[in-house]
Amino acid sequence: MEYFLGVDGGGSKTLALASDTTGKIIGSGLSPSSNYQSVGFEPAITSLDQAISKAGSHLSNYPESIKAICLGLAGVDRPDEKKLFEDWCRGRFPKAEVHIVNDGRLVLAAGTPDDWGIACISGTGSIVYGVNASGQFERSGGWGYLIGDEGSGYWIGKEALRAVVKAYDRRSPKTQLTELVLQHWNLTHPTQLLKVIYRSGLNPPDVAHLSILVEQAAELGDRVSIQILSNAASELCATIKSVCKKLRLYGNIPCALAGGVLTKGKITAEFLINKCNQSGVLLSPVCLVVEPAKGALRIASKSVGYLLEFD
Repeated sequence: MEYFLGVDGGGSKTLALASDTTGKIIGSGLSPSSNYQSVGFEPAITSLDQAISKAGSHLSNYPESIKAICLGLAGVDRPDEKKLFEDWCRGRFPKAEVHIVNDGRLVLAAGTPDDWGIACISGTGSIVYGVNASGQFERSGGWGYLIGDEGSGYWIGKEALRAVVKAYDRRSPKTQLTELVLQHWNLTHPTQLLKVIYRSGLNPPDVAHLSILVEQAAELGDRVSIQILSNAASELCATIKSVCKKLRLYGNIPCALAGGVLTKGKITAEFLINKCNQSGVLLSPVCLVVEPAKGALRIASKSVGYLLEFD
């Protein structure tokens, strides 16, 4: 038997899938973040190894039976960074065809009909990745939570925290986010947020998780939350437009949406599609990609002459 491995290494988690040559998923493995820019090389490798080992644990003649592997890694774009992971992966799977790509490439492979168009990812971080019909690649965003990642879960979570403290100061309207955020951390007063945020070692995924609360409040009609999600969609729309301009994409543009902000909640995705269409960027068809790792399997299989299809 021969198998493929596909890995989606993101800012919150790492998911590895193993399939046979028919596209049947044989194994899976989950581990913490393998974002090179956030956690560093050694922790990223450790996380990748954990997820891949779990996915391959039930395969026959593993790891020699792996025919091709694709790692889609957030934060890995430059040639020297890719080489680090290529060298590790080739050492781990010396007989396999190895591909290291940006995680946005997985979303395109999994969610666009002909492997070209726009991939918009909004999870812990955010990035837009595009390919035109000629195969030219471009990206925008993905600068990390300190200087970028507008419209991401972290960005939305940070805006939620700002809304809570500004409401407490009476600098902005009251919001249901106050109650939801305090309940989330078992707090009784907004001033207690200082200890949680600055003294407890809070990390980006912890803040990004608050985006779920913003979605909940928006569904209840909270105007502050609705505005936060609308602003997030505007940021993502601007990022999409920049990629379309670079690639000269016009007309109906296939679009794949990924990341928890866009796949687990409806409001931001709806805002985004509407804002893009209103600005002249016609996204069609639009596909929600829940498991980008399947895109990694497609890339791996295609490199050795197979074209996998999934249910």
